[in-house]
Amino acid sequence: MSDKLITVLVIEDNPGDARLIRDVLEDEAPTQLKLEHVTRLDAGLARLAEGGIDVALLDLSLPDSQGIDTFNQVRAHSPQVPIVVLTGLNDETVEAETLRAGGQDYLNKGVLDFCILHRSIQHAIDRSRPQEQSR
Repeated sequence: MSDKLITVLVIEDNPGDARLIRDVLEDEAPTQLKLEHVTRLDAGLARLAEGGIDVALLDLSLPDSQGIDTFNQVRAHSPQVPIVVLTGLNDETVEAETLRAGGQDYLNKGVLDFCILHRSIQHAIDRSRPQEQSR
């Protein structure tokens, strides 16, 4: 990653999964990433509205939203923010639908490691830059 501090919004209701994500990223790249965490979709949308988020890591199963609708709401609310879906849902149909709708990646939390997550965040940001420049 570049020297720029990257602000990552983690929208995840499971405290264990949120801690795993934080541990994986902060242990390996503590000076490159600033993590913010919310547990509900409404809180995530509110934080996104404030601006300054470089990438969102989104769980599809939240207390106030489930499945592809969760992704669609974030995408509609903040189309300029790249979204990486982190889910325990192993559903190829939902994965394909999410990617077709503009998701940058769809990762299973069960096989999450630093290399995969770090690369996915960087690629999501890199892929979103040409889209932003054309707006």
